[in-house]
Amino acid sequence: MGKLVVLNLAEGDFDRGFTVIVEIGEENARPEVKMAGKLPPAPRLTELVKQWQEDFQNKVNPKYSRTAGDRARATSRQTIKRNSLNSARNLEVEFNTWLNSGEPDWQKIRDKLQQKLHRDDEIRVIIQTDNDRMRRLPWSVWNLFALEYKKAEIALSTPNYQSPGKTSVTKRQSQVKILAVLGDSIGINTNFDRQQLQQVASSAEIALLNQPSKQKLLEKLWKNEGWHILFFAGHSSSNEDGTIGELQINPKEILAIGDFYNAIDEAIAKGLQVAIFNSCDGLGLANELAKLHIPLSIVMREKIPDEVAREFLKHFLTSFAANESVYAAVLAARRKLYDLYNQQYPGISWLPIICQNLAIEPPTWRNFLSHEWVLEKTLGENKEIIYSVAISPDGKIIASGGMDRFIRLWNLETGELCQRLEAHNPETNLNSILCVAFSPDGKTLASSSNMEFNEGTIKLWDVNTGKVQRSLNKSFFNLPAIRVSSVAFSPDGKYLASGHIGTDIKIWDLASGKEEHTLRGHGWEVSSVAFSADGRFLVSGGMDGIVMIWDWRKEKRTQILNRHDDWFAAFAAWGDISRGFIRSVAVSPDGSLVAAASSERPIYLWKVADGEECRILSANSSKARAIAFSPDGRTLVSGEDTQLRIWNYHTAEVLQAIPSLAIVHAVAFSPDGQTLVTGTANGEINIYRLPA
Repeated sequence: MGKLVVLNLAEGDFDRGFTVIVEIGEENARPEVKMAGKLPPAPRLTELVKQWQEDFQNKVNPKYSRTAGDRARATSRQTIKRNSLNSARNLEVEFNTWLNSGEPDWQKIRDKLQQKLHRDDEIRVIIQTDNDRMRRLPWSVWNLFALEYKKAEIALSTPNYQSPGKTSVTKRQSQVKILAVLGDSIGINTNFDRQQLQQVASSAEIALLNQPSKQKLLEKLWKNEGWHILFFAGHSSSNEDGTIGELQINPKEILAIGDFYNAIDEAIAKGLQVAIFNSCDGLGLANELAKLHIPLSIVMREKIPDEVAREFLKHFLTSFAANESVYAAVLAARRKLYDLYNQQYPGISWLPIICQNLAIEPPTWRNFLSHEWVLEKTLGENKEIIYSVAISPDGKIIASGGMDRFIRLWNLETGELCQRLEAHNPETNLNSILCVAFSPDGKTLASSSNMEFNEGTIKLWDVNTGKVQRSLNKSFFNLPAIRVSSVAFSPDGKYLASGHIGTDIKIWDLASGKEEHTLRGHGWEVSSVAFSADGRFLVSGGMDGIVMIWDWRKEKRTQILNRHDDWFAAFAAWGDISRGFIRSVAVSPDGSLVAAASSERPIYLWKVADGEECRILSANSSKARAIAFSPDGRTLVSGEDTQLRIWNYHTAEVLQAIPSLAIVHAVAFSPDGQTLVTGTANGEINIYRLPA
């Protein structure tokens, strides 16, 4: 999960300084930090911006830029009085001198940013202001982010914002729908823009309007098409204070946003999420669209040479259509513009800017597409409960285990039964298979069972041969080895964690087959264990209703997420059934969140950093028995009494509820996130797919 930084600069000016309110936190969560400060005065900045603008515009031949209006009037270029590279450098130096000020009221904000952010974080930085001079500053060269946090991108937002509300287009579609308007093209090559859009046509449906009349543009916007993206290439401009923008849609017609306000408003209500203006001086366009609460706009802040606009679109679309975040895609394109054109057009990489509605999560290309899971096939040999399912790392094999004491390996693509493994003592009814897990290299399958005489309740299988490599947790004197409810491989494949009916979690060294660590603290059976993706910590949930985080290498419990942080209080709390026992725990792919499903209460999510409960997922009275995060970290699936639910856990919204004929006991995602497998109480293994 990324970080979100919001700097509200709504009050002040360059002569007196700006009051600043900063919020820092994780994406889609309440801010961890909110504090006030003040930026000192910076009276020279506005003059330096003006000098750079003049020099930059002198570098751009108006005949071959994407500026709206009477181009003939602009063909007499001014004499360059200053070196444009120097004016860009002067502005950058003065800008960073201002932002690196040691004034105490500003320094405390900079210190807090460095304290809360990490170099590897993907960071969205939002500058909230309606001051046009502030919006024209080169925020992307702020060296705190440009040098220290290489995955940070800075965007603009208005101080006042709100959600556009529930759109009438509620379901995602099989293709991204783009309304592409190619406006007046005198002196520029909008045909290149068309070609770039068509290169992503395999996952996009593009409606192309080439130099349309106002009437044709309005008709297309009013139709119930449900556009995801509005794209414009051609000539555009904004008024001097950046409040109003206009588009030259054909050689004779120039439209301000206000001229088709209702049509744009209707398109947003039907699902329009992104507007991209690959044209000149678009801050006025973004400002007017913000009043309509569009989720996101991308514009150029100044006059842009045609060749640069084409290059930006090529690199941005390549990244965005590959499902990079829109922020990462703009950042990648800006960096390429710098390397290609900054010597020729100093400050060129400052031009592309995202204008964000803070009430809406930025969309990705995949967000536009259908995420309705479809049942592809059902497998099964008997009517006994399936307690556990797992998918191999290569996405080819399903392993299942349940009450009938057998482990089955299935071909995920064809549904064919490949192997039936019987080593868990089929002569007794006591030893149901409770958990199966593949090693990270896919060569070994671990299984755990209820009770075993002599041989042990954890077995390691060679997936290729179907033979037992080793048995763990063996008993002595022919006594049964006690029930092991859960197993999980460490990400490096060197260790196996197992949750036991006693109070222990055991960490096994797989090279030696010996117990390496023992984690004690639960008051009863440990029903679920899960490693973080980096192997740094282990999470456990138990029949005592407690969720714990462990530094497993040090045999140290670091946090109790939902009960008192001492063993005696935790054991006493076992009698408190208000939260029931924990059936399943999961760690988000980025390691920032822990989720737990309980027998009596909804699904809870906690922040790993501080143990704070941050979200509750609750749709109705159904109780979740199994949960899993999707590999991309965008959704969480829960298997329940009567349904399979897909959650946007960031917003606690149910994206899809799939009826189930039997209780869902087990869920698992394929590594690519495109397949979902469940195990149910009637012995069925259901395979769901996302549409291609």
